[in-house]
Amino acid sequence: LYKNNGFNVPSFDMRKSTTFENNLEGLLSYNNSIGDFDFGVSVGGNIMHYKSETLRAISKDIPFNGAFYIGAGALDSDTWNSIYEKEIQSVYAFANLGWKNFLFLDVTARNDWSSTLPAANRSYFYPSVSVSYLLTGMLDEMGVDYNKEILDYGKIRASWAKVGKDTDPYQLETLLGTTSGINDLQYITYPTTRANANLKPEMVTSWEVGTEWHFFKNRLGFDVTYYHSNTVNQVMRIDLPYSSGVQRQWINAGNIQNQGIELQVIADFVRTRDVTFGATFNFAKN
Repeated sequence: LYKNNGFNVPSFDMRKSTTFENNLEGLLSYNNSIGDFDFGVSVGGNIMHYKSETLRAISKDIPFNGAFYIGAGALDSDTWNSIYEKEIQSVYAFANLGWKNFLFLDVTARNDWSSTLPAANRSYFYPSVSVSYLLTGMLDEMGVDYNKEILDYGKIRASWAKVGKDTDPYQLETLLGTTSGINDLQYITYPTTRANANLKPEMVTSWEVGTEWHFFKNRLGFDVTYYHSNTVNQVMRIDLPYSSGVQRQWINAGNIQNQGIELQVIADFVRTRDVTFGATFNFAKN
């Protein structure tokens, strides 16, 4: 329904949306073992191109029931055409190293170039590193005798990572629009949000430490993690006074920090050949 002179009158709204996403990706990998070391290295790249287009038309004040087509409305029709397009080009590499099946190291690195950011800030790099130490694997490797009826598995882990993020397209330059009015005249419309040609990519830096243990033939286990993350340069819109001529503006701002703990406990109270009864407990605080 459409409001016309305070009265609800029938209207017809038709939309057509088309979306394409193309990804071109290549990856080279190499794995080998030398003595007590197992390692693997991979390098690759990706080109992602995304495009979405929407056509929309509204016919107002339909004269009779069943006339559901755009030209049927007694009032002028409103039409829109919106296009959303972006591309991200990426190169990345990752490597893993294991020593004697109980000490493991993983390293990643990635660089993106986004079409939604200005040329000076279009490239952003983000790496990560993680280490895990398998205590039971070390005891087995060294031939240390321990009660395997009690302890099944024990691991300690730590990681650090940095992740980059771009933004939506068309936020760098002011884009004018058009709209139809009385007697089908076209008018130029000015956006309500001011563009920002100096936007930077959003960055999240995080680290975490954790440990995982299993006991009594995996009848009891727990996994606990402590984490901390810091997010900066968020792309957001802020309100502006009306005297500025616009309502909002895109900016980079904010420094959000999250830290917390996650705990999971798994217990099997009954385990027979025919019946297994257990429970999983989760606790998290952020």
